[in-house]
Amino acid sequence: MLLESGDPDSCVSRAYAMYYAAEAALLEQGRTYDTHKGLISGFGQHLVQEGPFAPDLGRDLAWASQKRDMGDYDARPVPGEEAEEVAERAETFVAAIREHLANDG
Repeated sequence: MLLESGDPDSCVSRAYAMYYAAEAALLEQGRTYDTHKGLISGFGQHLVQEGPFAPDLGRDLAWASQKRDMGDYDARPVPGEEAEEVAERAETFVAAIREHLANDG
């Protein structure tokens, strides 16, 4: 909806859904982080390197975070195609976390 209304910067800020999903998966292990950078690093270390998630999910989380930063803080707007890609990757990421929590949580 935000992308269709011509607001790709706000659309990429929806990468927060990925942060919250990653946070939930890490919290299941008793791990908490104070920063987005720490959360991304912790997700990579504890849920990608140690399993159960594939490396592409860790890369997607880091990539979406960069695009969110660009949308929130950069003077240049995020291209619409990239904003759409963030939304698609976020949907896949959140679904994977949701499935993991439903099956293992």
